[in-house]
Amino acid sequence: MDSPGDARPLSADEADVLALLLAQHFPGAVQLRLQARRVLAAPGCACGCGTIALHVTDVHAPRAHLLDEHPASADFAAPGQGGVVTLITADGLLQELRLSWWGEDPTPMPRAVDLTHLWCATGG
Repeated sequence: MDSPGDARPLSADEADVLALLLAQHFPGAVQLRLQARRVLAAPGCACGCGTIALHVTDVHAPRAHLLDEHPASADFAAPGQGGVVTLITADGLLQELRLSWWGEDPTPMPRAVDLTHLWCATGG
């Protein structure tokens, strides 16, 4: 699968956040975990926040059958900032870790230890 020229390996924080979201039990999580083994990141937003686009590099990666294209999310809080990080998929593939935050300044990717209130689409 093609990746943009600015694609790079995930940072430690990005990889930890993705792993924590994918550790949740939801339909398609197994396939997304397999995709995460071969994924690159690229800037996902022009505002300067920590949102990243995800690019699965394995052309044979299994596509997930998901109930929701936003299968997992978590709140985060750190000194002076807070918000939500949401896993976004498209056509059964990892697509983005999207940040939404409160406050005026864009926020970087939170650390996994700062994530709370994990949510996933269970279909139940």
